[in-house]
Amino acid sequence: MILDFTLTDGEIAKLDKGVRYYHRTDAQLVQFASWQPSYEAE
Repeated sequence: MILDFTLTDGEIAKLDKGVRYYHRTDAQLVQFASWQPSYEAE
């Protein structure tokens, strides 16, 4: 298993396809910002 490696800026640029894998709407962002976990008080 190889865990110790580096990429040059040129190599990173070749990998960057400019594609976003997460698309969010403003409504989703507002919902996320106002989310609170449910819990029972002890």
